[in-house]
Amino acid sequence: MGRTQATAPGRDDGYPDTPQANKVAAAASESQAIGNFLDWLMHEQDVHLMKWESVRHERPCTAYKKSSIEKARKQELLEGLAEIREQLGGAAFDVPEIPEDRHPDECVCKGTNVYVWHEEGWQPQRRRIEEWLADFYDVDLVALEKEKRAVLAWVREQNP
Repeated sequence: MGRTQATAPGRDDGYPDTPQANKVAAAASESQAIGNFLDWLMHEQDVHLMKWESVRHERPCTAYKKSSIEKARKQELLEGLAEIREQLGGAAFDVPEIPEDRHPDECVCKGTNVYVWHEEGWQPQRRRIEEWLADFYDVDLVALEKEKRAVLAWVREQNP
């Protein structure tokens, strides 16, 4: 049977247009059968829909973190030495600022401080059956929800 197009019934009583709901109604029996089959497949047969994809991952570069931690430790040690020297009566000295460690050029993050990698493989498709069917029948679920709310508002206006 395939995808179904439905036309909105002509009404002049103020009832809202419902083109998305009309598509759903026109495909109801067919989509119900497909939905039942997918539900059975996924939940009773433990079949998972997968798609071959490349997934991007990223995390802060540990080499950069490590050099920052080492710099902070060195700075604390110098400041501690300066305090001890003053307490022992030695000449005070200014604690030099330790220059920022340069990120190693050979680092896997290439100096960006973010390690990025891609992983290719079968990825589970975590979509509700309703979303698969909506795509197949070209139904906009957001627009459908707006139509439902408009119809509900119309019904409430008719029955105050």
